[in-house]
Amino acid sequence: MAALNISNLVSHDDSNLITITGLLRNPPSTRPLVFAVVLLIYIVVLGGNVLLCLVISREKRLHRPMYILLAGLALSDIAGSTATLPRIMTDLAASNRITLAECVAQMLAVHLYRALDCYILSAMALDRYAAICHPLRYPALVTNARTAAVLAAVATASTAIVSVILGLMLALKFDSCAKPKVLPGAYCDVMSLVNISCSDGIASNAYGVAVAVVTVGTSLAVVAFSYARILYECGFRSERRDLLASRGHVKARRTCVSHILALAVFYAPLLFVITYNRIDKYVVLPDNVRSGLSCLFYVAPPVLNPIIYGLRSGEIRRTAKRLFSLKPFSASSVSPLPTLPNPPPPPPRSLTRELSRPML
Repeated sequence: MAALNISNLVSHDDSNLITITGLLRNPPSTRPLVFAVVLLIYIVVLGGNVLLCLVISREKRLHRPMYILLAGLALSDIAGSTATLPRIMTDLAASNRITLAECVAQMLAVHLYRALDCYILSAMALDRYAAICHPLRYPALVTNARTAAVLAAVATASTAIVSVILGLMLALKFDSCAKPKVLPGAYCDVMSLVNISCSDGIASNAYGVAVAVVTVGTSLAVVAFSYARILYECGFRSERRDLLASRGHVKARRTCVSHILALAVFYAPLLFVITYNRIDKYVVLPDNVRSGLSCLFYVAPPVLNPIIYGLRSGEIRRTAKRLFSLKPFSASSVSPLPTLPNPPPPPPRSLTRELSRPML
């Protein structure tokens, strides 16, 4: 069964092509404008996240757990946008038909991006909880080596989740299926592939719900716990009116505001996608509205995360300024050394003897 379905996946006959309604394809006169906007968004995503990774890698002072996690988040955002935005531009510029293999590959990449971001954001929330609520134990609890191990475990868990989804997709029956192969969206997802197959999709739907609970549900629980404890700690310190602690916790609040904003940008569109894919038969939205809202969860976070974490972080901002303010070295740009005054002459030898005599 698996081998048969793999051969069907790589087939390029017309019966194996899927039509994606796309993002704002109609009327056709708007496609060049939409293409330009999507291209600009992709350039901003690549530029901002690559710059963030470059700054963190170049500055040794940023080789710390929080920034290592931030670099991992930037790489995940690049992968998620690359799996979707170039394909959207292709659909706008040419035929919006995609092979089954390409559709499954895009769906797997989107799920990998979703799982990676959920787990990395959870790790970042726990890092802030340890740093603010247990500052004395933080250097011993959270190290660079442990952070790297967490990222490796996150990548392994996300890959395992996606591997099971691939196995479920191979079990679906797409050949000799009379259903129209049309996806009402801008990218491929599990439920859309299930709907155009001739299989019941019960296992895929159940596993999709389980994955959503394990990734999104667990991540939201960890984030809620971490920031609830952080806000309690900050409020408790403020009530004690400890001046030094209150100043530190004001800075902690500002940092938490940035993190909570980034979390809202990611989780709000993601929850919409997970929910609407299972109630679309009862609540019907126009294709353009559905496509636009569905695109937010892999467009908004990659665009806004470098701004939220980069511009609001003084260390990252200063390092980026140093990288872009380097001037070429030239001899004319070097100012001459200041001329030192001539040293005073040594005292006469007779005066030296007189000063060296012991006083009676």
